[in-house]
Amino acid sequence: MGVRRALLVLGAALAAAPLAAQTFGYPLTRRVAVVDDHFERKVADPYRWLEADPRKDASVAAWVAEQNAFTRRYLDGLPNRDIVRRAIVRAWDFEKRSPSRVRGNRSFYERNSGLQNQNVIVMRDGRGERVLVDPNALSANGSAVVHDWKPSPDGTKLLFAVQANGGDRRRLHVIDIASGLDSELPLDGIRTPAFDWSADGRTIFYTRYPTTAGDMAAPANSSIYAHRLGTPQSEDARLFDDPSGGELILWPRPTDGRWLIIEFGTTDGSRSDVSAIDLDDRGARPVPLVTGLKASWRYIGSRNGRVYFVTSEGAPRGRVVALDPAGGSKQVPVTVAPSGPGSIQQAVLASEEVIVRSLEGLRSHLHRYGLDVSDRGEIALPPLTVVSALEGRAGQPAIFYSLSSLIMPPTLYRFDLASKASTVVARPKADWNPGNFVLRQVQAKSSDGTMIPVTLAYRKDAGKRPAPTMLMVYGGWGLSVDVAFTETRFAWMQLGGTFAIAHIRGGGELGEEWHRAAIKEGHLKGIEDYAAAARLLQATGVTTPAQTIAYGSSNGGMMAAATINSYPELFGAAIPRVPVTDLVRFTQFTSGRTWIPEMGDPADARELTGLLRWSPLHNIAAGRRYPAVLVNTALGDDRVVPMHSFKYVAALQAADLGPRPRLLRIEQDAGHGEGKAVGQLVDEFTDLWSFAAVQTGLKPRPYTR
Repeated sequence: MGVRRALLVLGAALAAAPLAAQTFGYPLTRRVAVVDDHFERKVADPYRWLEADPRKDASVAAWVAEQNAFTRRYLDGLPNRDIVRRAIVRAWDFEKRSPSRVRGNRSFYERNSGLQNQNVIVMRDGRGERVLVDPNALSANGSAVVHDWKPSPDGTKLLFAVQANGGDRRRLHVIDIASGLDSELPLDGIRTPAFDWSADGRTIFYTRYPTTAGDMAAPANSSIYAHRLGTPQSEDARLFDDPSGGELILWPRPTDGRWLIIEFGTTDGSRSDVSAIDLDDRGARPVPLVTGLKASWRYIGSRNGRVYFVTSEGAPRGRVVALDPAGGSKQVPVTVAPSGPGSIQQAVLASEEVIVRSLEGLRSHLHRYGLDVSDRGEIALPPLTVVSALEGRAGQPAIFYSLSSLIMPPTLYRFDLASKASTVVARPKADWNPGNFVLRQVQAKSSDGTMIPVTLAYRKDAGKRPAPTMLMVYGGWGLSVDVAFTETRFAWMQLGGTFAIAHIRGGGELGEEWHRAAIKEGHLKGIEDYAAAARLLQATGVTTPAQTIAYGSSNGGMMAAATINSYPELFGAAIPRVPVTDLVRFTQFTSGRTWIPEMGDPADARELTGLLRWSPLHNIAAGRRYPAVLVNTALGDDRVVPMHSFKYVAALQAADLGPRPRLLRIEQDAGHGEGKAVGQLVDEFTDLWSFAAVQTGLKPRPYTR
């Protein structure tokens, strides 16, 4: 692609300031005359200068400070903020525990007393419970994140990754459990949770990126390395390189024996290749097991010389298969768990079984299959509940799972595979009664006739319908929107609003075909699906256009922003969190190149045409009345870099879109959202929900039991 650029910096005062900036009093944003020529198509980019990292560029830092001050003055003046904050704190303030990971004679899990900024990692053995890692002690504001951790196979060590300020960059640490001390120098160059122990616990396999790339720069190829405990990282052996030039994600998957399984595929799961390396042969090259298939393959474990995967190959809603790691790519996979009516969300090995977690509507299913391919039946679960977390390990006699719903906080269970009995491990002491809330699912008809599931929940006593409704969307990457309990969603219900989720195409709720229907230019179908969900809720009296909030994060923020461009009349407010908005230049930053299979390639003329049809930044409809918009981003977000939000809000503020506010909220010590401190989340959602309440007329009424 040839790019011809004309650059002219306009006067800082902008004598002809946009009307919208003058009437609402927005801070003025300098425009530059940047015009790119993409395949003889002129694409203007007047806010190109906002792509610079504000932590390094003084002019962007000044712009960020001015935008934040403007937004802060508006948000701090909103009514009922104290009521909103109390509802959020109340929804959060109960003890939580994750399912146990059992290694040797020890159990490992996360625990939070309720309002701790970060979960602590705990070990329990015959002598009682001990905190191994407390991330709250690693930073004053709780922004140090320990989200990914793995005990060694014998339970004597703990491998964990520390992320600073919520960014994707990680450092790996190892704790010796007997002494409680770090036993290794930290390992650098890690951006994903792609790391694990060897079977003997003496080696760590991990995916490493070059450490010289800038925070916002697109990284070069990743590689899989082997780190032997007690040696410097400079001596780590490089085992495998990304063959694509940076568009694939690599995952090392050690087995319980001599094999290392390597998954390398696209981030959207549309292509996965699998190879095996014989670790007993020091000169061995990777042996392909799966090649060239347009399907997802997710390794779940090994047992008795076989390796097990969840795959969409030949089964769009997923199946579990077994392979022989020495069998090469011509072997026929053995189906252990067939495809069923629900979409497989997860599978784990336990004892001599595989336990499959699938989602069908508002209900999870846990189904047991023997590794001998026998069907061992379902584990009984209550109706209208979902399994949000599941842990198991080959050879162990039990699994642990967490069960919840949009209106019920999670209860932790242990299921004994021999006795077929579930027992409660931990039940939260929440101060509300789920029976006082309504949970249901309806179907909306999209523009092409496809039926779109929509989940909604609300207080029984919230008053007459219609009511202000938070309509959440994601619709990407084959990921399902979790209908499990989430504190912020429940807080909105406690305040008297309805929380709804549109399970649009592009997600994984109905399997891989549902996902593939809305990739690349198919995102236009997702926009139609989301609009159909809003229309259904409005037509059935659940809400009105003025009371409907478009809400989503990351890919969901992108879909919310794209939909209000097409159908601004359907929404009274919009809250895109960390959205992707510039679909012409996303490949120029951090992991953007890995998004090409999902989004499309702006370096391809045909796909660029498709991207420009729905790119949020490039389709702002000047002259139409937009809903109120509050965009939230963070300076430490090195996944969806903040320039997406900066340029988008600058364009919104410059356009004639009516009198409703269009604001940008920028966090300093946070990233894309993973592992964000509880205190930060309480602050953020006090702002977001207060904004939404004012814009849609919600008068918060505290819930009483």
